[in-house]
Amino acid sequence: MNETNTFKGNNKIIQAYESNQIGCTLDPSPNNPFRLHRFKKKYNVEVTGKEVDGSYVIVFWNKLKQKI
Repeated sequence: MNETNTFKGNNKIIQAYESNQIGCTLDPSPNNPFRLHRFKKKYNVEVTGKEVDGSYVIVFWNKLKQKI
């Protein structure tokens, strides 16, 4: 099994941030706020997550600022 297919290697938040995307969406889960908090601590960036239309939407504010 490829590492990107394992839970540890398949972190959409980190993949989106390291790909210079302004954000990402996750499937709804009660763990999303905790995942986001761990990401914030590790990367020390301004990031916000909110449930919108059945998805958990994450915005990386420093990446968004660079694009506008």
